[in-house]
Amino acid sequence: MKYLRTALWLWLIIYLLTQRYYPIAIFTIISCLLHHYYFSYSYQYILLLSIILSTLSLYTYYHPTLYTIQPKETYTGIVEEVKDYGMIVRVDTYKHLLLYNTKASVGDTIQFQGELEYIDSLHNYGLFDYTDYMRNKGIYQCISTDTVEILKHSYLPHAILYRYVYTSRLQEIASSFLYNDHEEDTLAIFFSSGMHFSFLLYHITKICSFYLYSNKVKIIELLCSLLLHILFPYSYSVTRLFLMRILKYYESNYSKRIALGMMLLLIIRPYQCTSLGFIIPFILSISSLYLQNIPRFLTQILVLSPIQAATQYEVNIFWMLAFPLLRNLYSLFFVLILLGLVFPFTPYIALLEWLYMILQGISSDMLVLQDITLWGRASVFACILYLVAIFLWKESTVSRKLLLLSIVLYVLPIYGTPWITVTFLDVGQGDCMLVEYPFHQGSVMVDTGGGYRENLASQVLIPYLKSRGIRKLDALIISHYDSDHSGAMEDLLAEIEVEYLIDYTSEIEGVGIFDHAIEFLDITRHSDEENDRSLITLFDLGEYTLLTTGDLSSIEEEQILREYPDLTVDYLKLSHHGSATSSSLYYLARLSPQAAFNSSGRNNIYHHPSTQVLETLQRLSIPLYDTQQKGSIHLCVFFTIPFIYTAIS
Repeated sequence: MKYLRTALWLWLIIYLLTQRYYPIAIFTIISCLLHHYYFSYSYQYILLLSIILSTLSLYTYYHPTLYTIQPKETYTGIVEEVKDYGMIVRVDTYKHLLLYNTKASVGDTIQFQGELEYIDSLHNYGLFDYTDYMRNKGIYQCISTDTVEILKHSYLPHAILYRYVYTSRLQEIASSFLYNDHEEDTLAIFFSSGMHFSFLLYHITKICSFYLYSNKVKIIELLCSLLLHILFPYSYSVTRLFLMRILKYYESNYSKRIALGMMLLLIIRPYQCTSLGFIIPFILSISSLYLQNIPRFLTQILVLSPIQAATQYEVNIFWMLAFPLLRNLYSLFFVLILLGLVFPFTPYIALLEWLYMILQGISSDMLVLQDITLWGRASVFACILYLVAIFLWKESTVSRKLLLLSIVLYVLPIYGTPWITVTFLDVGQGDCMLVEYPFHQGSVMVDTGGGYRENLASQVLIPYLKSRGIRKLDALIISHYDSDHSGAMEDLLAEIEVEYLIDYTSEIEGVGIFDHAIEFLDITRHSDEENDRSLITLFDLGEYTLLTTGDLSSIEEEQILREYPDLTVDYLKLSHHGSATSSSLYYLARLSPQAAFNSSGRNNIYHHPSTQVLETLQRLSIPLYDTQQKGSIHLCVFFTIPFIYTAIS
């Protein structure tokens, strides 16, 4: 087991380095070497060499200039992958994301013109980060273009297969299994880990073992995995599968084989250490060593539950119980799809489409059973403690304490926080704010954003509410009905229960949640424009107050000061995304908040926040936190102690 422990130490160190926890990583390296001092020199040497090589790989990972090209008038590249969000093209040996609607084929050599820029995305604490996701693929830059010229088609096996699949009658179904087109689906745990490819290889070797000697079976297994690697050269799960089959051919010891596979993959692609394609197969393999006396389906439930909580922000108990069955059904269906590609007879294709609808229906029915679904994001640290406790359950009494600690670390941040948290979500050019009260006693959302981004509710709002364990909003306050403030409202209401929907037509002076008042200030309006009809909301945060004003203009803001001369504001949400038509010097000087918050999109066409407002804030020494610079912003108030943290440090 010593090689396996080496691999696990290495994974922990690589993870800490990818998250830039450098002091903790250095401490872990020292602890690791001290812990293993009594082993042979060669063992320490392997560990130390792996750390050095992986660290060098990570150095290149965090220096985008090593993976970028200089702007050109015309680019020529080879298409490696085609996704819904664009094409991944290799230009001058480096991969780039090409944003183009008309899709070429994998392997095509294309020529195009466009503007070169670094990939950026919404940054919300704890949620999926598209920039990091593309970085894990080795992609740092994107190119937007209107025209693409295909210079030549490739006739390599993987390109021929791709064109055949996407011109076949099984295109929609087959692409999901072969190319993982639905990367954000809940079944990503299944597709990204390559379980269907493993299922195929396992049964091929099982059949061959009845007729051939073991040595020949190993060769056939190796040749089949090589064929898969040739047909899917850019699939990480297939690469892992091929590597493990090579090791199986040369190394008979199972635990040593797993350890060597982990170390080799971490050295080759250290930035993939957080991907499901790396984590799930190796965690399941390790669990088979430590949990030998536990039924396999129960082992999968114990191991996959924290992974689902960390990546999907929920644990669906019934779905986890049914996962072994679903895995086998989908894997078997994968074999039927391959037969359908070889024998595309009309009745058989119709049968496959009908079966696929049934499979999707079964999966969806399991996912909508919300009564047995736990919402809340599990931290990586809590997951590691949980898995260590499970693996060492019979070997150490400390495992009971570790298990209890992991559960506390999962539950406490969701249900046990004693402070008020105000989160300004990064929704691009738009507004969305969430107020959470102590001990999960209530939550209020102000605006939903959505004017400039499709599917914002499903991609940001609902996942964030899931990660915080919020099934129901006590109130949804819509300041006004511009699309960048209310565009995602309908999609949100379709998924999340809201007790009170409040807008400027509501005849209400205020509400109270957990002994904290929310007051709506009523002023005499000077304009009928939608922006100037915005709700003016004052939040009581205990010893502090927060004022939000939607998109009010300066005229209406100054009217607030006239009608509420004794108004005191500790924290201010800037009006109209920091536009020059709001936040005048007189208004900001009179309120004199401790800090100002602003929500605006990166490189937005309105150039928000305006230079004028920025100069005014600087002149008054009012610090500004803007989502386009900081990502999501989190203001926490614990009695008389406020503190702020952001998604981008």
